[in-house]
Amino acid sequence: MREAFPIPAQYHAAAALEQYLGDPADAANVFSFAQAVEADELELYPDAPSAALNARDFPRQHVPLEEGGRLRSYEELLALLRVLARRDFTVAYAYGIQNTLGAAAVWTAGTPQQRQHLARLICDGHLVALAYNEKAHGSDFLATDLSATKVPGGYLLSGEKWLINNATRARALTLIARTSQEVGPRACSLFLIDKAALDPATFSHLPKIKTLGIRGADF
Repeated sequence: MREAFPIPAQYHAAAALEQYLGDPADAANVFSFAQAVEADELELYPDAPSAALNARDFPRQHVPLEEGGRLRSYEELLALLRVLARRDFTVAYAYGIQNTLGAAAVWTAGTPQQRQHLARLICDGHLVALAYNEKAHGSDFLATDLSATKVPGGYLLSGEKWLINNATRARALTLIARTSQEVGPRACSLFLIDKAALDPATFSHLPKIKTLGIRGADF
């Protein structure tokens, strides 16, 4: 009789999450295939699955250990997101992947204050989005039109970002803006924006855009 291979340490969390999600064939389960299909057809944001993941403290998986979270490696996080995607790709994309993308630049190059602030937001269940697309330029970062002008006390951002996942639901945004008219990557900068700190009269959200797939996502 052959000995079973042990699960590598970086996949222990994924195996535990798989057990937590329950039977996908049970239609009463919020992580069932049946409910995933129904929610997609009705274009519903995955509020119930998100709440169940929050109850398990899943947001801490997006936050590095040194900031009070559980993120040990992106290999481990990717394994967790794969587990979610197998059940419902809208949950994985809207709730999981976007948080990963929105936070990654802050963990890599943010100031200690930015890292601590974003860690608190995510651990409290708030979402963070990555805002880079623009209607005229898609994901061509170097063609960014949204500008950031230095003013007393900070920067004045002016322009539009378009087709952003979790645009309205996210509390924070990692946003790419043009800070120089020079040519090249150094003409643009990354900003971490907490929408709760903004005057609501100074920005607005565009209407939701219909998509062929992941129809419940907040585009």
